[in-house]
Amino acid sequence: MFIGIDLGTTNSSLAVFDGEAVSVVPNGAGENLTPSVVRLDPRGNVIVGRRARAALESDPASTRSEWKRLMGTAELLSFGAAPGRALSPQELSAHVIGSLLGDARDALGFGPRAAVISTPALFEVPQNHATVEAGKRAGLEEVVLIQEPVASAIAAGWRGDSAGTWMVFDLGGGTLDVSLLETKDGRLRVIDHAGDNFLGGKDIDQALRVARTIKAGTVSVNCYSEGDISTPFGGYKESGFGGRDKGLEALDQYTEQKTIWIAVR
Repeated sequence: MFIGIDLGTTNSSLAVFDGEAVSVVPNGAGENLTPSVVRLDPRGNVIVGRRARAALESDPASTRSEWKRLMGTAELLSFGAAPGRALSPQELSAHVIGSLLGDARDALGFGPRAAVISTPALFEVPQNHATVEAGKRAGLEEVVLIQEPVASAIAAGWRGDSAGTWMVFDLGGGTLDVSLLETKDGRLRVIDHAGDNFLGGKDIDQALRVARTIKAGTVSVNCYSEGDISTPFGGYKESGFGGRDKGLEALDQYTEQKTIWIAVR
């Protein structure tokens, strides 16, 4: 029995391969995807998944998501409900992996001790080491990494005798990877890749919210070279993706004119 984990920016999942077929293990709610969200409640209890995601709006100070963008850094994320307690991205990832492993244990009747975890092609040594650490913190004895474009090509039908090159376009919840792969000596390898660790579906959601606000005729738009502005803009402001504040400074400066400066990457 082989275990594979997709540790995503927005959602994560676990699948098993029994030698003949692959099946996704549903979580306790019967869903194939578990939101990559962690919340600490006032008692210090760790809540993972859908219940945690439900608190993103009602209790954002005690709920964390999208930390995959910070993997391999020394960043610590605090929780309002647990003063003095802060978790690293790999610790948060460990809670998500631990939740997936718990689902697997319930479904299979035993706790997996080894797993393959997919990582973006853009991940470098620090991010990969952090991913392995997260898996071991979750209780795995062995963690093997596979690049996401390689996993995608295999899932799409690549075989050892497949000739030629493959291009994989992977637009995830928080990252964009475009990879070029080739087959050589029966093995599939990434020969080049490009992308953005801070561009994904969440950023598109943000842009659409801005577009709807503009369409409503409540704001006009100019360009601002740095910084991010989050929406909605009705009476309050949030810091943008990446923790940059320049966009907010621009918003403060131009609010009276109903002009919002939007980041251009």
